[in-house]
Amino acid sequence: MANPDPILFDEIRRGLAPIIVGAIYRDLPGIIGEGMNAVIVEQDIPMALSVSARVHNLQEAGSCA
Repeated sequence: MANPDPILFDEIRRGLAPIIVGAIYRDLPGIIGEGMNAVIVEQDIPMALSVSARVHNLQEAGSCA
């Protein structure tokens, strides 16, 4: 897929080896810095904050529209 806009990451840590997760989070700032938009759905708030310019936090389970 060439130049997706935006790209969605849903629970990056789930099902991946820690080394792969680390590589993704290491490379995300560079990808985002090149003008790519990314949406990250993540339970690990500190990790998501480390690569995010904006954060929306859903406190309780349920639906969001």
